[in-house]
Amino acid sequence: MADVNSPIIIFGAAILVTALAGAALADDSDDLLAVVQSGKCPEKLEKISPVKSSEFCKGVEGRDCNETSTSCFDELNTCWKQVSAMNKEIFTYNIFINKCSAQAAAAAPPPAPPPPATPAPKKPHKAVK
Repeated sequence: MADVNSPIIIFGAAILVTALAGAALADDSDDLLAVVQSGKCPEKLEKISPVKSSEFCKGVEGRDCNETSTSCFDELNTCWKQVSAMNKEIFTYNIFINKCSAQAAAAAPPPAPPPPATPAPKKPHKAVK
């Protein structure tokens, strides 16, 4: 006889993994916003890739929602909103990194001018008769 609780346990584990991943990303996004709010450019001017809902919401999106319960749709909606919020923070951070990169480029010393060209040796002129 099949255990009726197995799908519920598996689904619960999937939500827990998603929630834990979300908590880690939330901590990271708090760090991103702290950098932007500080106004101090980080040493590494690396942009961050946006979060993909297909990866972040993997455990939730893979289920079949039935028409009698809205809980599945509510969970999907919540997950998509989390992804949207994280990507907004990432977008804000990446704009800040663009500004930092532009400031670093403007502050960099100009390249050294090329050495002066050496004139070509002059050919003696032939006398015209």
